[in-house]
Amino acid sequence: MVSLSPAVGSMPQQMNRSADSKTLRMTNLLKSPPEGYHPIQDTCVNTYPSNHHSCRPQPSPSHTRGLSASGSSAHSDDSPILQSPATQSLGAPSQARDSSPYSGDGYVLQLEKENKLLKDENAVLRAHLKNAERRFSTSQAQSEKEMQTLRDAVEKVKTEFEEQKMFQEEKWILKEEEYARELDLLREQRQTLKKEQEQFEREQHTLVQDLEVQLSNYQRELENKNAEIMGLETDIEQLRQNPVLCRVNGDNIDELAQLSLAEVAKTFNVGELAIDPANNTCVVDVEEYGVPLLFTVDKVTGRLYMYVTLLDFIPANTTVRCRLFEALLQASLLGKDTAGGGVGVCMSSEIILMSTSIDLRHTSPSAMAAMAIPFVQSAASWLPIVEDIASTTG
Repeated sequence: MVSLSPAVGSMPQQMNRSADSKTLRMTNLLKSPPEGYHPIQDTCVNTYPSNHHSCRPQPSPSHTRGLSASGSSAHSDDSPILQSPATQSLGAPSQARDSSPYSGDGYVLQLEKENKLLKDENAVLRAHLKNAERRFSTSQAQSEKEMQTLRDAVEKVKTEFEEQKMFQEEKWILKEEEYARELDLLREQRQTLKKEQEQFEREQHTLVQDLEVQLSNYQRELENKNAEIMGLETDIEQLRQNPVLCRVNGDNIDELAQLSLAEVAKTFNVGELAIDPANNTCVVDVEEYGVPLLFTVDKVTGRLYMYVTLLDFIPANTTVRCRLFEALLQASLLGKDTAGGGVGVCMSSEIILMSTSIDLRHTSPSAMAAMAIPFVQSAASWLPIVEDIASTTG
């Protein structure tokens, strides 16, 4: 805001003080006439019957004209200074004051002179007032202009603040979206790493299992090699003791098995028997006992197995199964009822076998033939017993 200058602001106060001083002077003049003015007492006697008023000197025409002119000029001026109560009383002289025409004219002239001075001062005051009003209006217009400038500046600041606020909000939204994308990318990378880690663990687990299987196979092969070495050492020892039982290489197992089967064929009076290379097995049908007899060669251990299938299924009833297993276990105790053999069960194939075996490297070719007849007789006796137990319902 633009403040008014001290001169403009104090101008009306100065005008009021000047008007008050002039009014006070006029009042003092009315109360105390100027020096040399002496009113004349009315000493005439009322000799005019027609006039009932007291005898007073009538004012002269010039006096009347002066008073009329003074009163009219005083009332024609709309100045607030000339319209004060003290000034208005000048237009009508007091009836109590009696003066001569000469003394009254001087007083009126003095009043007119004072009136003229007051008019001049009033005109000066009006000019100062107009100048002050003009300066005040100029200052007010300038103040309004500055206020409008300030309002525009405030609106501009508000607009810039809103724009900056919107810009910051948009910037924050973009930053938040960018952070969200980065977070999603990190999550995807974490999931990818997790999947890769799980895949790596599975591969490692599979590799470990393969290595364990390979290690187990290597151990088994090592055991087989150790058995072969032991067999070779035994053959060498037998060669030193009995040259006839000499075994030169691994093919001697088949030769020993063939010699043993030839003795078995002689025992059962059947044709030539031979081992099938596909499964290392030979089947002999003993018609006298009605029992199929099977022979299998294990080249790793150097043993020849002879066995009979007692039952080609496993009873589903638990009670029947327990009774069957109990009977077979009692029969195979020390091999007393199985001709020195044993009884075994294969749950995956659901078969029950009675078997016996010999070591081809340490027995004679006739050893299996000597065991064959008692073994077949025992198996023939167990077949109906096993079938009878398995056929029961519990």
